[in-house]
Amino acid sequence: MVGRPDLLFLDEPTVGFDPAARREFHDLVHRIADDETTVLLTTHDLDEAEKLADRIVILAGGQIIANGSADALAARMATSAEVRWTVRGQRFVHSTTESTPFVRDLFAQHGDDVADLEVRRATLEDTYMALVREAESGGVVAAASQFVEGAR
Repeated sequence: MVGRPDLLFLDEPTVGFDPAARREFHDLVHRIADDETTVLLTTHDLDEAEKLADRIVILAGGQIIANGSADALAARMATSAEVRWTVRGQRFVHSTTESTPFVRDLFAQHGDDVADLEVRRATLEDTYMALVREAESGGVVAAASQFVEGAR
């Protein structure tokens, strides 16, 4: 990083780091990127990718099967969110691809009785697994081929 490069390649940089060292490294990467250095990071740690990356490229079988922000990739896959709540001491859990309308309906039905509400969207790992499964079944490749043909 001496000389403030325009482009920095990092290959699995935090393998073997303890949590404190990993956090310090993440802070360093953010500072470097803020100084207008492009950082290309390869990692199998999808939590790390979600924390550090503005754009994520997912490879499967040597092919790029997805490219975008973590949020854009998750939205593309329509993976479900998990909604957890309590009503009068009883705990409930529900999976849905439409968490906002579900929560609105929940409050319309139960109002102030709803407590301990949590909405957990699909993780990048969930999205990655769905994309890879789709690619392995030919779904992503077929969709990519249609996109390329449509662009001609």
